[in-house]
Amino acid sequence: MRFLFASFVVLISPLALANEGFIEVNHACASGPGCFAGDAPGYPVTINQAGNYRLTSNLVIPNADTHGVSVKADNVSLNLARFEIRGPATCSGTPVVCTPTGSGNGVMGTSYAGTHVSNGRVIGAGSNGIKLGLHATVEDVHAYGNGLVGISTGSFGLIQNSLAYENGGDGISGAHSVIVVGNATAHNAGDGIECIASCNATRNTALQNAGDGIALGADSLSQGNTVYANKLNGIAAANGSSIIDNAVSENGDDSSPASYAGIRCVFGCAARGNTIRSNKGFGLSLGTGSTFRENVITSNGLGPITGTGSTRGDNFCSGTGTVSEFCP
Repeated sequence: MRFLFASFVVLISPLALANEGFIEVNHACASGPGCFAGDAPGYPVTINQAGNYRLTSNLVIPNADTHGVSVKADNVSLNLARFEIRGPATCSGTPVVCTPTGSGNGVMGTSYAGTHVSNGRVIGAGSNGIKLGLHATVEDVHAYGNGLVGISTGSFGLIQNSLAYENGGDGISGAHSVIVVGNATAHNAGDGIECIASCNATRNTALQNAGDGIALGADSLSQGNTVYANKLNGIAAANGSSIIDNAVSENGDDSSPASYAGIRCVFGCAARGNTIRSNKGFGLSLGTGSTFRENVITSNGLGPITGTGSTRGDNFCSGTGTVSEFCP
């Protein structure tokens, strides 16, 4: 019986591996003959057919002007499998400065749709860590020490459960209608999270970035985020955005506190249920047609509220410039 069982295992193991259905990518084939048909010798690894690809070793990008992986087909899935794509750049200082920088991205795929990158690290690329096109998904990725943006997608994308820190530009950047959920950004030279318009930023953290913690274009949602000690605004949103249930504290620049706010929104915005504390400028800055309610706004350097927004009640304010504990 023991012999029969052992034989059975031997027989099924190759079949199980074959059925996993992925194509291997590793440094040996990338720096040598190429990893599969259509991939020329040397970096970048060029993926020109849809399919599932998986790293089986780290990839080492030779210089700041070369991509690690170049995606040239729709519907490519790249599983980093806990390995890393590493370039030569290093980033340090406050604000972060990276060197050497160049035109190379860790994963490049802006001209193609449906790319999925997951489960590993992208470090030290000369330009962006990950730069993708339409309908892209990035999840469970650490992107740090890259020369420009950590993670970037085109419109209708999803970025989730990832870390982006100490990059030479924004931590995370999206185009239109991108969902950014459950990520952490810190110590980036630009914004922690930036999105062009109609975006959903939910349950993220943005810590000590040199730009805004979260910067969203028109008709966007910022909900349930923790935004702390960023140099400019905590959350900056454009017309028609909703800013709900965020914790926003100690943002702004001592040299120009009036220029920034804990939460700043331009026109027709709704701010509800936020906790806004100890920001260098005003806690809340709202433009015409905006409303605010159920916020707790305390101990902000220039006062709780500025602008032309209208209260809808149940706010609490205290600190500089406040006549009573109730918001105006």
